[in-house]
Amino acid sequence: MKTPILNSSNLEDFNRIHPRKDLPYKAMYSSLWRAITLDPNAMLIPIDDHLVHRGDGVFEAFRSYNEVVYDMNAHLERLEKSAAGIELPLPMTRDEIRQICLDLGKASQCANATFRLYVSRGPGGFTTNPYESIGSQLYIVVTETKPYPEALYQRGVSVGISQFKTKEAPFCHIKNCNYLINVLMKKEAVDRKLDYTVSLDPKGFIAESSTENIALLNQKNELIAPTFDFKLRGTTLLRCFDLANSNKEQLGVTAVRQDDLSIDDFKNAKEVMMIGTTMGVMPVSTFDGLTLKPPSSESFSIKMREILKQDILSNKDRRDEYSK
Repeated sequence: MKTPILNSSNLEDFNRIHPRKDLPYKAMYSSLWRAITLDPNAMLIPIDDHLVHRGDGVFEAFRSYNEVVYDMNAHLERLEKSAAGIELPLPMTRDEIRQICLDLGKASQCANATFRLYVSRGPGGFTTNPYESIGSQLYIVVTETKPYPEALYQRGVSVGISQFKTKEAPFCHIKNCNYLINVLMKKEAVDRKLDYTVSLDPKGFIAESSTENIALLNQKNELIAPTFDFKLRGTTLLRCFDLANSNKEQLGVTAVRQDDLSIDDFKNAKEVMMIGTTMGVMPVSTFDGLTLKPPSSESFSIKMREILKQDILSNKDRRDEYSK
C-alpha cells in the first residue's frame, strides 16, 4: 500500500479519526500568525524553525493560580537575559509579551495554568547558519497545571547524585532549548526509581536537578543554596531567599546565603529541599541513599512553603490577573 499524502481536505478526516481531545494544552500563541489558537491540532512549529532542528532558542515557564500569573516580570527578565546570551533579539517588547500572556490566559479559560514561552531564531532553512532564518519568533503554550500530590509534601522526595555533570559557562546561565543533559538526568532518575537526581559542577560541588534548585538548612539553621557559578538563576529560589530573609524569626533562620556545597554538606544537613516554579518548596526524604528526618509541621521546608503560598496569593506587586 502506498503511503498516503495529506492535504487540506483529508487532513480534516485524519483529525476526526485521530482526535487530540482531553489534552492539557489549552491555548497557544504564535508570532507567525500573530494570533491565538485553542485547537491542539494547530499548536505547531515549522519544521525548519531553528528551534526545532538546532535547539536554537531560549525558553521560560511560569504559573498562574486562580487566573492570576505569579512573578511574571522576574521570568520575563530572565527570558530577556537568556536571549541576549545567544544574541537573539526578542520579536517584541516585554510589555507586549506580558499582554499576550494575559490574553492567552483569558482565552484558555484555565484558572491554574503553566505558561511556556519559547523564543526561536525563526524558520528559514536547515543549516546551522542563524542568518538564514526570517527572524526571531515567539511561541507561548498554556497547559493545565496538575498540582503535586499533597502526600508528597508530607512524605518528601528521593534525590540521588547524577552521573551527568552540569553545563559550563556561559550555557549553564542561559535557559536555552538544548536540554539534552537535563532530559538524560530525568531519565536517569526514573530508571533508578528516584524522584530527582542532582548534578555536580566542575569543582565537584552540588549544582542542580534537571529543572529544580536544591537547598539545605544546616545544623546552625542557616539556609544555604549552591552558588550560581555553574547553574541557572532560579527565580523561585531567589524569591524564597527574599522571603526567608524577611521572616527569619518565624522560620528560625540565622542566615540566608549561597555557598559551595559538598555531598557531605547535604548528608549532614538538618533539612534538604527542592525548590522550583511548579513545585514550590518540596522536602527531601532521602539524599544519596541516606534517609533524612521526615518533614513535620515544624519543618523549615513546610513553613517556607506556606510563606511562599501566601506571597503567591496576596503580593499585589507580583500578581497579574487575566480574568478581567
